[in-house]
Amino acid sequence: MTPQVAEMAQTVLGGLGIFLLGMKLLSDGMQAIAGSKLIRLIHAVTDKRLIGILVGIGVTCVIQSSSATTVMVVGFVNSGLMTLMQAIGVIFGANIGTTLSLWILTLPAVSKYGALIIGVSAMVYLFARKERTRFIGMAVLGLGMLFFGMELMSDGFKPLQETPSLRNALALFEAGSTAGFIKSVLVGTVVTAIVQSSAAVIVIVMSLAVNGVLDFPTSVAIVLGSNIGTTITAALACIGASRAAIRASLAHTLFNVFGVLCVTLVHTPFVAFTEKAALLITRNPTGVLALKDFTVAIACVHTLFNVSCTIILFPFMKALAAFVTLLIPVRTSEAKSEAYRP
Repeated sequence: MTPQVAEMAQTVLGGLGIFLLGMKLLSDGMQAIAGSKLIRLIHAVTDKRLIGILVGIGVTCVIQSSSATTVMVVGFVNSGLMTLMQAIGVIFGANIGTTLSLWILTLPAVSKYGALIIGVSAMVYLFARKERTRFIGMAVLGLGMLFFGMELMSDGFKPLQETPSLRNALALFEAGSTAGFIKSVLVGTVVTAIVQSSAAVIVIVMSLAVNGVLDFPTSVAIVLGSNIGTTITAALACIGASRAAIRASLAHTLFNVFGVLCVTLVHTPFVAFTEKAALLITRNPTGVLALKDFTVAIACVHTLFNVSCTIILFPFMKALAAFVTLLIPVRTSEAKSEAYRP
């Protein structure tokens, strides 16, 4: 390993660690501030599908973690406090709510002050006397760490612009063809399953893209794959859980897998559409996506994918519930238990 590669790996890993810790602090801080209210909100979800989706969006926007929301939902289903249909609605909404964090990271006026936000919020967290103030400081500290970690990763990947061997290695995953697109989707799935954070993987993709290392179609494919990989967290939460909880987790996985399969079939027009949407948002008159605008474009991809999948699958929520029940049928003993019918 050359000194340049070692330095790059050190910077990128440091940035990734700070980013992941920031995600945890932000989520923990927000849950501590509004945790009991969020739990009551999820528990109050009715059988109305739209209400469940809106609750999922709201809760995930607050705690900034779709995985946390999904694990909470799986826990409610496991304990019999929520039905499968209610869980599916909240999971659909969680997929939309998680897109907010990426849009926050695209704010250039705020992102460059990550270190300052860390410094000020750390003082609040360490020295504040009121518990609520300390939790607010924790959440803001996590937000600052997101910005700072992303900046470190972006700076760490800059040497790739002048390292032909590494660029050639990454070129093996270019999504110019359907086969290449599928390969990149699989890469995004595997990496996210290992890291267990789709946001972290998408930020890595952003950092590579703004440095000209990944082209836009490849970035889109990896982002789509991350949506499948993130379902591993809920799947792990089902170890030792009831069959009802496993059905909820399976519905989450099928939602993302179905959406990615559909987009893969029409990946060329999907990539073109999201690129045009990014050009409109950034008000770029040249008609060519600039490297600095790749963060906005990738945020567009993530949002468009989750919103469109929710709209398409909304009329088929009952069919999805029936399908996962067919795959994991209700046993006689389960149907009679209080855990399945609260």
